[in-house]
Amino acid sequence: MMFLLINFSIVFPLYSFYETKSEDILFISDGTEDAPYLIEDVHDLQAIRENPNAHYVLEGDIDASETRQWNDGKGFEPIGSSNDTFDGTLDGKGYEISGLYIDRPDAIYVGLFGLIGEQGAVKDVGIVDVDISGSYLVGGVAGSLRGEIHESYVTGNVSVIEGHFGLDAAGGLVGTLFSYAKISRTYTSGVVRGVDNVGGLIGKNHGSSVYHSYSESNVKGTSWYIGGLIGHTRSGNVHFSYATGDVSGGGFVGGLIGKNGAVVSQTFATGDVNGNLKVGGLIGENRGTLADIYARGSVTGERIVGGLIGENLHNLRTSYSTGILQGNQDTGGLIGKNTGRVEDSFWDIESSGIEISDGGTGKTTDEMKSVATFTDISSKGLNEPWDFINSPYDDERNKDIWTIDESERINDGYPYFSWTDEERTRPFTYIWVILAVVILFMVYLIYWYQRKVVKKTNGDGES
Repeated sequence: MMFLLINFSIVFPLYSFYETKSEDILFISDGTEDAPYLIEDVHDLQAIRENPNAHYVLEGDIDASETRQWNDGKGFEPIGSSNDTFDGTLDGKGYEISGLYIDRPDAIYVGLFGLIGEQGAVKDVGIVDVDISGSYLVGGVAGSLRGEIHESYVTGNVSVIEGHFGLDAAGGLVGTLFSYAKISRTYTSGVVRGVDNVGGLIGKNHGSSVYHSYSESNVKGTSWYIGGLIGHTRSGNVHFSYATGDVSGGGFVGGLIGKNGAVVSQTFATGDVNGNLKVGGLIGENRGTLADIYARGSVTGERIVGGLIGENLHNLRTSYSTGILQGNQDTGGLIGKNTGRVEDSFWDIESSGIEISDGGTGKTTDEMKSVATFTDISSKGLNEPWDFINSPYDDERNKDIWTIDESERINDGYPYFSWTDEERTRPFTYIWVILAVVILFMVYLIYWYQRKVVKKTNGDGES
């Protein structure tokens, strides 16, 4: 007996009945973690607003392009607000939501979700070809996040329409991130626009941790705190992350972070950076602890301009920069202005076109591409060797953070992080695993078939 598909999960959020693979079982969905509601189309998605504390899963890819005609042109209405946060879960199961449109120039908390609460979580979903704009606190997945987002991505345009200085926050993924929120394995691409606190991934971070995330978005801000990954991070941690998009803004502009107060390590930026005050290839102004970082993009500004950091006020070690620099006042190859502590850090005096810096040691391009520069303590400016694969020269550590491709095919021969090799080869690893499973399954089928033939032959012989 086959059961007819009946889904009351949105209109009447009590039970949802749907056909399972078994012909004898009627599965009951009640919005719990064990029996989540099914989201089959954009109307189901919008109706999550009616029950924001339940659990949901996507049944397949969702075409949300019709939202451009919704609500007199305002589009999709964000799920969750300051009065009614989304504290449920959405598991995308690897599916995508495409063409989401939101145009709400007078609204705050703007995104697929307006505000995700402390118990809320989103995972394993792609939101592609978005066109989202709002007044402030705007993001592709969420305008504001207090919960969690994992293994998700956004592509398209995210914008803040009006400026509210000090309150603005626009991010490709999240507008503003609270200290107890969590983000990992996320990425964005497209364009993010705003006034201040504008970032390719996150506009403003109040102290959370961000891991294994990146942004390819170009970021355009008209005021302060503009970054390729994060506009402004007050504290927290940023690790194993990077940004590749170009960044432009007024002041406190960085290829990765505009203004930083976090612990940052194993991160890099490669995009070109343009601003006026406190402009850096990686960070505009730093007040956090930095280690194992680099920047490769060109940097252009007026005052306090650095290949890596515009102004540094705290601790920096094991870092480098290579980009072309242009600045009129307080311009340095590595750092424009420094009152912090700088150790074991370098810049390329040839590629940057500048031989001075308020901190760090200048090297030629050949020296910057030599492992000895970073691991042989006889190298000028090196007190402690960097942690390279195979522990060359005086390197005695074994975390294998750095490596160099002597063929110069990877990162033009400059040092890069060994974990990016893992990211690069991971898809091929998956292919080999899948191939191995297929081969084993075929071997099993052959074995099973041969046994069946032998049994039949023996049976015929006995008869």
